Amino acid sequence: MKYTIEQLTENIQLRRKLFKCDIDTYPLEFREALEIFIDALISAEKSINTISSYYFDIKIFFDFITLKYPNIEYISDIRPINITKYYTYLQTEKRNSPRSILRKKMVLKVFFLYLIEQGVILERHNPILKDEIIKNKTKNLKPLPTYLEKNEIINLLSCIDKNEINQFYKFRNLTIFTLMLYTGLRISEIVNIDLQDIQYAMEYEVLNIIGKGNKQRKVPLLKQFLDDGYLKCLKHYYDIRIQKQVKTNAFFISSKNTRITPRAIQMLTRKYCKNININKNITPHKFRHTFATHLIKNGADIRKVQELLGHSSISTTQIYTHIAVDDLKNTLKNYNIGI
Repeated sequence: MKYTIEQLTENIQLRRKLFKCDIDTYPLEFREALEIFIDALISAEKSINTISSYYFDIKIFFDFITLKYPNIEYISDIRPINITKYYTYLQTEKRNSPRSILRKKMVLKVFFLYLIEQGVILERHNPILKDEIIKNKTKNLKPLPTYLEKNEIINLLSCIDKNEINQFYKFRNLTIFTLMLYTGLRISEIVNIDLQDIQYAMEYEVLNIIGKGNKQRKVPLLKQFLDDGYLKCLKHYYDIRIQKQVKTNAFFISSKNTRITPRAIQMLTRKYCKNININKNITPHKFRHTFATHLIKNGADIRKVQELLGHSSISTTQIYTHIAVDDLKNTLKNYNIGI
């Protein structure tokens, strides 16, 4: 079941169920700090995904502190050295990527600044140093996105088509993967699509999506592709889906006739990529990378790509422009006139 920020605002029991703060292993001040921080995010009407991300990042930090430093009972007792040890732990033991660590650093910074603003701790007790003495060489480097080549896309969709005997699951899975590959939708956006969204899209050629931060955007679904193109599987699945008499209004449903979960799509991704021996770490988010990368490679304007992806900042989209540069480099490498 999907929840809205309005439901969280109105239902404190639901809030406590989704974001448990009364964790026995934490000192009382840790529990209270986590609770007021999550409450603030909900009051600010951040998206469910953002709140979840912040919650689990802070929880990982508190898990580390309570395990490694059981004598620390107050947030004001956390020192910069504890933070440094935490970053090392993320890198060496948790094997987090540089990008993941950067995100956790940002979340911690926001968390402690909020506690200062609320008077939970004094500014001088902020363990996050303003300026690091030893700079991280890779601090500002963003990892290049992993994506599928055209032949890998063809093999993936062909694998689903040939190996899924059940027609319902065949067209459901084909539609899920095709939408991610050819529209760049996030996995959370895929699972939240309702029947009426598709009905509207088939009539007006536009799929209305509510993305991160509850931001709305319009994703084109052209009739020429729905009728006899790469999205024709969507119409097949729609015809099968509306025949099912189930309570949920979700477009993509599970074997239990409930809204499909992100976890289920992740497992399907792993299954199909293993079947076709893709030697890459492919997750559902990599399909979004694939969509953006191929648009850039084919000369799409970066501002249009930004709008299609729903990025609030152009800098987020610019990670994909390395592809065009790589193409130029390969062109020069192959340009041999015998000098």
